[in-house]
Amino acid sequence: MSIKTPKGDTPPIPIEGRGTIQGDTLSPLLFIIYIEPLLRWLQEGRRTYKMKTSNEEVGPLAYADDLSVVTEDRRDTVAQANKIETYCNWAGIGVKVVPIRRNKTV
Repeated sequence: MSIKTPKGDTPPIPIEGRGTIQGDTLSPLLFIIYIEPLLRWLQEGRRTYKMKTSNEEVGPLAYADDLSVVTEDRRDTVAQANKIETYCNWAGIGVKVVPIRRNKTV
């Protein structure tokens, strides 16, 4: 691999094995670099949840290795899920989907 910088690419760095060792301080930084394009892509199209009490919007939320997507309606949720699936397939990472259903009162 090589790293692109404003001053040009670094010399090639050989990579052997897979990932970093558990507890490696480099691991969180690498994950942030890895997940950032997905977060930016999820913000495109303004598929967010608009707060009822203000003009604030909630977009994709990420902490450590967790990602949460909050939307207004089912179509936006499906569109965001498709983006996540496409990105994960491209990046070669697995994802565990945990839907949270809100009970509607009638």
